[in-house]
Amino acid sequence: MTLAERLSVIDPLPNYSIINAQQFYPRLIEEINSAESRVDLNFFIVQKDHHTKPFFEALENAAKRGVQVRLSYEKFFSSNLRAVIPTYFAFRRYARKVHGTSIETQRARQKSETINPLRKNHKKFVVIDPGTENARAYVGGTNMAGHYYNWRDSMTYVTGDISEALAKDFEKTWNSTNLRADRYLVGNPKDATEILTDSKSTSQNIERLVQEMDTANRTILIETSYLRGHKLLDAMRRAKKRNPDIDIKLLVPHPSVSNDILFRLFPNFWLNPFAMTGADVYLYGKADNQFSHAKTIVVDDLAIVGSSNFVNSTLIGGNAELIMISKNPYLNSQARDWILGGIKKSEKYLPKKRNKNYVIRALS
Repeated sequence: MTLAERLSVIDPLPNYSIINAQQFYPRLIEEINSAESRVDLNFFIVQKDHHTKPFFEALENAAKRGVQVRLSYEKFFSSNLRAVIPTYFAFRRYARKVHGTSIETQRARQKSETINPLRKNHKKFVVIDPGTENARAYVGGTNMAGHYYNWRDSMTYVTGDISEALAKDFEKTWNSTNLRADRYLVGNPKDATEILTDSKSTSQNIERLVQEMDTANRTILIETSYLRGHKLLDAMRRAKKRNPDIDIKLLVPHPSVSNDILFRLFPNFWLNPFAMTGADVYLYGKADNQFSHAKTIVVDDLAIVGSSNFVNSTLIGGNAELIMISKNPYLNSQARDWILGGIKKSEKYLPKKRNKNYVIRALS
């Protein structure tokens, strides 16, 4: 089958399209099956289970037909602590099984782990056939593990120069002993896209978000998995003080489905300060028992997608993250529709009279 025939199996997507996790998994398998030269994958969590088995089979088949496959991952993480050890050994067995093929696997390395072992490579992106006219990529928050299949999560499809920039970042991570900061600017100023990476970008990304929020005039829409950061809270207050009519909406998981134990135990401590700013706060997932792991933001004409949860925690330091910041109108529309679609399925949080702002500051 020719490359054109293999690509025709995949439903075409416009550049900058946002898809959910349920769409991403089968699409990624088709992308691997259609790959002609190389597949580079960077995930925070990789787990072999009945959902991801076809993914590993697709990698092996790609290697057999001569495609170079490289997989970078953090191997000690699982949402289920009981699965950490068996998952680790299952993946080690997989790595041995493919030894001798063109599949290469490695844990992302960084010197900072000797100082702070909790600082990890949290990026999630895939690049297919870089360096060719069919180069394409996916970037977002979805990992390669079965439980993500049932979560609300997203990946953004990009092509051309943006996928090439992601390929450069993968190459630097793959060949480096440290996850260094980098910045890639693609496109013309009217609809420019910026890719920002850093070994401490969990905090630096929120600085960039705050910078954009401080110049917002009309709209701030934020979907994030975790509420942990007074900088975001203070930026919302400043935005409302500067323009009381600015539309600020915050979408977070419902405490009943959150995997953040502090948020589950003390939801009002985290939610109430944000609601007291005048922002509309929405809780997602109670009705469908679905955790929201997406990280999507709209600030006026700007859209931000990627792996960062935009928390500024001094307790664990910053992870290596990757975010895409774009003025592209289609991505802005896609991100806006994604967040508002989630809000329609959510319940609104009503602020309480007592503002426990000191809790957020103490634990951030």
